[in-house]
Amino acid sequence: MRTLFALAVLVLAFSISHADEPKAAFPVAPVGFDDGRAELERSLSERREFAATFICRAFEDASLRELAAFAAAHLEPADLTALEKSLKLEGKLVTLKSADETRQTLGDAKIQPKDVIAALGHMLEARGFAHSESAAWLYARDFNCRALRGALDRGSNAARALAGRIGEKSLKEEIFEAACWQFDGRDCSRSEGGHYDMAQIIQAMMDLNMSWPVWAAALGLASEKHLDAETRKALSWGDAALVLPLFEGVSSERDVFEAARQGVKSGSFQVKTDGGTPEIKRDAVLAQALRRLSLGRRWLRTAGPGVIGVYQGPLSTARVKEGARGLGAKSDRDFAAGLSEAIADHFKQTFELFTLVAYEDGSARAFISGQTENYEYGPDAPLGRGKHWTTLFEGRLSLKGREGLLRAVFAGVNKFKFAEVVLENVEVTPNGAFMLVQATTGKLNSESLLLRRISRNCALE
Repeated sequence: MRTLFALAVLVLAFSISHADEPKAAFPVAPVGFDDGRAELERSLSERREFAATFICRAFEDASLRELAAFAAAHLEPADLTALEKSLKLEGKLVTLKSADETRQTLGDAKIQPKDVIAALGHMLEARGFAHSESAAWLYARDFNCRALRGALDRGSNAARALAGRIGEKSLKEEIFEAACWQFDGRDCSRSEGGHYDMAQIIQAMMDLNMSWPVWAAALGLASEKHLDAETRKALSWGDAALVLPLFEGVSSERDVFEAARQGVKSGSFQVKTDGGTPEIKRDAVLAQALRRLSLGRRWLRTAGPGVIGVYQGPLSTARVKEGARGLGAKSDRDFAAGLSEAIADHFKQTFELFTLVAYEDGSARAFISGQTENYEYGPDAPLGRGKHWTTLFEGRLSLKGREGLLRAVFAGVNKFKFAEVVLENVEVTPNGAFMLVQATTGKLNSESLLLRRISRNCALE
């Protein structure tokens, strides 16, 4: 009897100690935003998986690298303390400052990914998180609703399987092949023989800024001397869909990939970091690859079904909208020939950049980066803990109705300069290269924006 009484006291004490802990909830978004959220909530209402089971499925096949990055960016000190205790690493995680340090500590202790995943699940269960609260907790930490639904239904985890193959000893051309050839961004599936979607290969080459000899080889030319000025200009613009006609009937998808693979192997590309050593170039390929493999899973979902496109431009009135509209039906060399310096200069602006992802169901996600305000984010935001020059938005965008509404999410204690963006007169040019829109970010702040289609493998900041 005393044992039962003592147990009851312990349970009551545990319940009281966790009663004041805030439970996770999905952010409130404008009516019309979904991108899989309603389907996820229906699935959650029909299922009763324990938090530990849900977490295990969400992180299934995750590497120690991914888990260390997640812990460093998305766990509170109390979370890290709980993780330390579960993993018998008291005092070794909570003081660490980076993902690399966390990975090193876990690796030195011979901790396996499955141990970290189990510890995360038990942590949420101990706090009384229901499956729906676990989903909201993960959503705030850079998992979109479609990815969470896939975790519940044990869907394909092709991206993680490929990420696990590009370990620290992989050659840069092997990394490129796994992420840019064997991973198909259209449905986030894995194909050992390659996906045979020319646009994805070309975009990956553009993202790495391949040198002209590599582009010449991809186009079946004897040397870069045969690349005319318009072709170079079209390739430099960076929109893969616009240059597809240059390759049609000239090169096969396999030919283009092999040219790209050889270019990566020889280091014939430019990176945006200082130096050009083989180690730095390998790191650049690895960074691009890991980001590409996360595009269907992260909050800013830019891969998988239903993505119309990603558009970006400065949050300031454009004086070149008519010129862009005139280019709206052109592609390849014709597009390059009509591309004015004024239009190119417009997109060189980096202050208050507006990036928008449009989905077929009318949902939209966006962020404004390069702001003067440096906001402080906690672990419960897709950006992760730290200071960021960025505001995140969710909302709706009707291309047919030519209007939309975006509201800031994951605000925490921040008071954003842009809490809401109203979109009017939305127009996408016939070739999909530009989006023209009237954006109101305040009572008297209305801008006539010009956005351009960019790579889906874009960084959140």
